[in-house]
Amino acid sequence: MPLKQAFERRADLKAAEAQIRAAEHTLAAARDERLPSLSVSGDYGDIGTNPSQSHGTFTAAATVHFQIWQEAARKGISSRQRLLWPSAALNSKTSKAR
Repeated sequence: MPLKQAFERRADLKAAEAQIRAAEHTLAAARDERLPSLSVSGDYGDIGTNPSQSHGTFTAAATVHFQIWQEAARKGISSRQRLLWPSAALNSKTSKAR
């Protein structure tokens, strides 16, 4: 069995690589939470007792959401993921070296 196939089939290497990907995604999500979010909604309806006496109504709304009070929690998550990512990468490298 070629060496490349052996590395591809090792479950511990696959698990370490999955941990690295998960840590990268969690770190990106924590970093992206700082970005503001925008929500837009709209509604159109018809009011009246019968079709000849009805008229259209509408509502439109837009909301911008900033997370300013969550910074401490976000920093904690980011710091934790930054600590986990190198250890997952190190586990992957040491497993390959065996």
